[in-house]
Amino acid sequence: MLLQHGEVVVGSENIPWAIGLGATERVSGVLHLTNRRIIFEAMVADWAGRYAPTTLVDLDLAHVTNAVSFQPSKREWALRVEAGPRFACTFATVNAARIAQAIYGARTKLIADRSAQSQRAAATQGSAKDSTGRPLVLLHCKHCGSLNDAGSRHCGGCGATL
Repeated sequence: MLLQHGEVVVGSENIPWAIGLGATERVSGVLHLTNRRIIFEAMVADWAGRYAPTTLVDLDLAHVTNAVSFQPSKREWALRVEAGPRFACTFATVNAARIAQAIYGARTKLIADRSAQSQRAAATQGSAKDSTGRPLVLLHCKHCGSLNDAGSRHCGGCGATL
């Protein structure tokens, strides 16, 4: 799993299986939760029978509409993550309740941060003029969303190359 700029891992857990979109097959893999995404990676066989690590779920937390833990049987706990009306994935995990709570906390913070960034950008765009009264050209950083001068080579907010 590659982390994006400014992304940190909240937790990872080896899980024995996952049920995705109604499938009944079980797949061993690792469930990663970061401050921006939930990722499920598993070793999957290709057409020649060779196993390779494959990302099966890579979901931005801003798109998550629901994350809930439940107990499908006496011996198992599960985590169900829904994103919009068409995507749902269920993972078997002993820490389902803790992960669901962490998803909720990280998602709430992510939404608040993105809202604050867009409000700052709107306020800056409305009053951005140079000394001659002409509007300034500002660039959005693709990593953190902060605004930078058109001549900048690196983001002032996160240091990424523009």
